[in-house]
Amino acid sequence: MTAAADKAKIASDGAVAISKRDEWEGLIADKGGQPFQSWAWGELKSHFGWQPHRLAAPDGQAAAQILIRPYRGLAVAYVPRGPVLAIDAAVNESLITAIVALARSQRAAFVRFEPDVLENEPTAGSINASLRRLGFKTSERTLQPRSTIRLDLSPPEEGLMAAFSKGHRADIRRAERDGVVIRIGAPEQDAEILHQMLVATNTRKSFGFHSAGYYRRLLDDFGDAARIQIAELDGEPIGASLILA
Repeated sequence: MTAAADKAKIASDGAVAISKRDEWEGLIADKGGQPFQSWAWGELKSHFGWQPHRLAAPDGQAAAQILIRPYRGLAVAYVPRGPVLAIDAAVNESLITAIVALARSQRAAFVRFEPDVLENEPTAGSINASLRRLGFKTSERTLQPRSTIRLDLSPPEEGLMAAFSKGHRADIRRAERDGVVIRIGAPEQDAEILHQMLVATNTRKSFGFHSAGYYRRLLDDFGDAARIQIAELDGEPIGASLILA
């Protein structure tokens, strides 16, 4: 943690409340945190009823962005893809205790954690034990997708293509032959295209999504760390994707 943290407000149970964007982003990047733990995500959610709170262990080993929203006279608290964990289980448990204290101070009826941890990682057993020791239970429903595909993008394009199945390589090459092109979208006009694609896809397979205005706000808050990509055939959009870094 940087020296600036010495001036930060000390939260309950010894955790440090971070109030400077650069300091928080540096901490999350250093720990390999997900975009859902970034400052920009908290700013985005603040426009839709959530209040972000950012806590870190005093030595910066662990951190968590907690989103809290009023609900029926009380509140709910949510840590999306967090906390960003330390190696030391005691540090993690201390941070979780501080999060619970913060949530209680905001009249939260419950706290939901969805750590960015694979189930077969050693850290998973430790964080699971800590949460259960503190009285948490496993929820049958998750807000973020339960499974994540992790792809190493460092190999050259030829190496990535070689790792695909024969059918997937054929699909990509057929699209190229048919004239499908990919362009980087503009937030104002192409957020609406992204939204239209989600509406159309939702008619075939139901899932949750947001308004076009939500995606425009997201692109504005994330800046260069977010991108819409539009696939077009003969100038007409046929697909869209949203990428966060």
